[in-house]
Amino acid sequence: MPLDRILDCKFINDNDQAQRSAREQLKFIVANKDKLNNVRNGNSYKIAAISLNRCKENFTPKQLSYIDNIYEKVMKGAGYESFSANYKPKKSLRY
Repeated sequence: MPLDRILDCKFINDNDQAQRSAREQLKFIVANKDKLNNVRNGNSYKIAAISLNRCKENFTPKQLSYIDNIYEKVMKGAGYESFSANYKPKKSLRY
């Protein structure tokens, strides 16, 4: 491998890219906020997205996760495929 391709740091931090992605997702959410009317608790997601869009500081990891969740709700409300995590443990087996 050529020496010019070796990175200076061992661990890469993509926080800047995550912040830019969240900003773009928020622009999409605000532009399509009427799609949130089709999902459960859509009005609270709409209010949260608008308030997060006004925020000028960097987002925390929990805020980034919440923005991604709202983005998936918009996609679900629009009728496209979306992901929703369901981390409930399965109950015991029934024979």
